[in-house]
Amino acid sequence: MAVFLGLYYSRWAEMKSCKLLECFLVLTYGNLEIRDVKYVIPVLFWLAPQTFMFYFLGDYVSNDLERNAIYIFTRTDRRRSWLIAKILSLFFYVALYYFLQFLVVGTMGWILGYNVLEGLSGIAIILKEFVLLVLLNYMIILMINLLSLSIPVSISTVSVFVAHLFCLFLSGVVYEFYKGYSEIIKWLPFTQGIASWHSDISSRVGGSILFSIQDFNVAFSVIYMVVLCIAFVYIALRKVENLDIL
Repeated sequence: MAVFLGLYYSRWAEMKSCKLLECFLVLTYGNLEIRDVKYVIPVLFWLAPQTFMFYFLGDYVSNDLERNAIYIFTRTDRRRSWLIAKILSLFFYVALYYFLQFLVVGTMGWILGYNVLEGLSGIAIILKEFVLLVLLNYMIILMINLLSLSIPVSISTVSVFVAHLFCLFLSGVVYEFYKGYSEIIKWLPFTQGIASWHSDISSRVGGSILFSIQDFNVAFSVIYMVVLCIAFVYIALRKVENLDIL
C-alpha cells in the first residue's frame, strides 16, 4: 500500500513542483483536493490506507469479546480493565500502521531526492500530519468498535464509512456552492485529519496546496479529536459495564 501510494503521488509531486519531503508526505497521506471531492477516484485514494486498516481492526473488540466473554465478564472491574487494554492496543496498532506507512514513503522520498525544509521545521510539519492521521483513524476505529458492541461489525463499519463519505461530500458541496460558509468544514469530525486543509500546514509547504480554511489549525483538530475519543471511551466503558453475555 505504501509503495503504491508513494509511486502514485511522486508523479503528483512532480506536477506540483513539490521538492520537499514534508510536501511529498502531505500530498500522499494528508491531502484531498476539495474541488475533486465530487469525483470518485480522488476520494478512493484518500480512503485507501484507511479502508485497509479498518478491515483489519474494525472487529478487534467484538472478536475478542466473542472468544473470551465468559472469562472477561465475570466481574465489572475486569470488564473495564479488559476494554481499556483493548483501547490502548488499538491506539498502538493505528500509530504503528501509520509509522510504517510514513517510514516507507519517507524512505522513497529520500531516495527520489526530496529534502526536509529547514530541518526541524520540516520535521514538525511531518509530525503534525502524523498526529492528525493517527487521531483521525483512531477515532474512527473507536467508533466502529464501539458500535460493534451493539450491532454486527459489518453494519457498524458500513455506517461509519457512509458517515465519513457524507462529511467529505458535504465539504465539497459547501466549497462549491457556499464558499462563504467554508468554516463549517472544520467542525465536521471526519475532516480533521486532512492536513492540507489546515492553514498552519498548507502555508508551510509552498504553492502545491490550493485550499485551506482560515484559522483551522492542528491544535484545534487535536483537541477536537481527543475530546471525541475520550467521549467514545466513556460511552464504551458504560456500555461494557451493562452488557449482558449469554
